[in-house]
Amino acid sequence: MKLWFRLATAILILMLVQHAALWAQEQQRFDLEGPFDHPVPLSDSAREALLSYVGQNSNSPKSEHGFLEHCAQEEGTPTKNIPASWFVASSVTLKHGGPPSLVVVSQFPCLWGAHAGPIWVLHPTDSGYRVIFVGRGDGLDVDNTRSNDYRDLELVYFFALGEERRYSKFCYREDEYQPCGQRTVYQSH
Repeated sequence: MKLWFRLATAILILMLVQHAALWAQEQQRFDLEGPFDHPVPLSDSAREALLSYVGQNSNSPKSEHGFLEHCAQEEGTPTKNIPASWFVASSVTLKHGGPPSLVVVSQFPCLWGAHAGPIWVLHPTDSGYRVIFVGRGDGLDVDNTRSNDYRDLELVYFFALGEERRYSKFCYREDEYQPCGQRTVYQSH
């Protein structure tokens, strides 16, 4: 019995260490002007989900459809043929024990504003991916706090040459991220 208990304890500790190591490797802060620590290719199914979402929600105030359509026209390509190379993605575990989701930003300059750009979060499904967050800002933080077992997100905006940062918090509710708070931080030099 003691041997069984020791073996089970050792296996549990090993699993915890492996999980902690994987989580430590995941990027938690995504600055639009900085590199992704562990970029992954945007699969065809992820690109299709992203473009399908944008097309279905073109009247939504959250939509990036106008930017995508404008840039596609400038490049002489139909919106549905926008290449995966316009985006960069990174895997992040949002739900404890769940499959990794993708944080996706545009690396195509046409999609950016003066300093902010579009940010999407895609979550895997049985048939591909679905968009569970879309926003426009200077960056995205993946918090360790949780709502409905999913990690909370904070969309970051820089103002006054970076001296003022506004964070809009998003919590997972009803199968997508929804606004749930905000805060402002003033940087002093």
